[in-house]
Amino acid sequence: MKAFLQAFFSSNYIPHGHCYLWQSGLVWLHGMSDALIALAYYSIPIFLIYLSYKRSDIQGKRI
Repeated sequence: MKAFLQAFFSSNYIPHGHCYLWQSGLVWLHGMSDALIALAYYSIPIFLIYLSYKRSDIQGKRI
């Protein structure tokens, strides 16, 4: 198991910026777009819960 973990965390993997030739603008662009996509995915269930509490005409049992 120790050998597996050492091989898994070794430096054999190509870093994320290598694909973009280490151009910081491209790395930041992809990082920010990934962050915005994550924010959108996490905000959808929050908005649906908020909407279900504010609307009284939605039928169904509460969890």
